[in-house]
Amino acid sequence: MRCEKETNEAISIDKFFAAFASLIEIVKFFRHKLKVRNTRNISKF
Repeated sequence: MRCEKETNEAISIDKFFAAFASLIEIVKFFRHKLKVRNTRNISKF
């Protein structure tokens, strides 16, 4: 029983880290898009 609980906790931790990693990737992507947009606006002037 104890082993089963530990594996469930480990799985939830893995899911948490996977979600966290994907969130970081999304943030990087959006920051990059914002940077590109800002540089385009600056180059217009």
